Amino acid sequence: FLTVLWSEIPRLSLYKALAASSIMIPLFLGGVLWASYQQNQDDIWRFFRWLIPAVLLVALSGRAGQGLLEQGQNFYSGLAGNSNFLGWMMSVIFVPLFWSFMHRRGKSTSLKGIMYTAALLLSLYYLLITQSRGAMLTTAFTAACYFFSTSSGRRSKILTTSSLVLMVCFLVIPNFGEFVYQKFIIKGS
Repeated sequence: FLTVLWSEIPRLSLYKALAASSIMIPLFLGGVLWASYQQNQDDIWRFFRWLIPAVLLVALSGRAGQGLLEQGQNFYSGLAGNSNFLGWMMSVIFVPLFWSFMHRRGKSTSLKGIMYTAALLLSLYYLLITQSRGAMLTTAFTAACYFFSTSSGRRSKILTTSSLVLMVCFLVIPNFGEFVYQKFIIKGS
């Protein structure tokens, strides 16, 4: 629904958001119901692990995407053909990768741990170069929900909240980054 704020045709964006919500909410509720019947959370994420190499292959095999070349922007789209599609793919595989990274057993230097860490870093890299605002916000919100739902410390929760607020400001408010740079970094008028 946030795309309504920056869209050139807000009414069309609202209709698309309503259509997507009418599909995503029942799928989400079905997923919650399915997950509640599973005994072990590792079993849940094991079901989705096949997505990780498939999506990373789509990201690694692509070329620079079709961006707004007249504005000097060229967004990476991989084999997906659209940078937003690739961004959403990276956001989807972030969850099982993040879970595996945060709940490692044994040595963190094992081959499995190194592969999950590399895959997590690759997914975040490709998420950032697609410049998909919705996918970035979803990923940041997912990470924030994880930290708030675990027994992480107070500093971790404050850092997570401030990072999420700052990210939302940079993604939603146009030219916020340039304003901060001009006003506070080079101290221009």
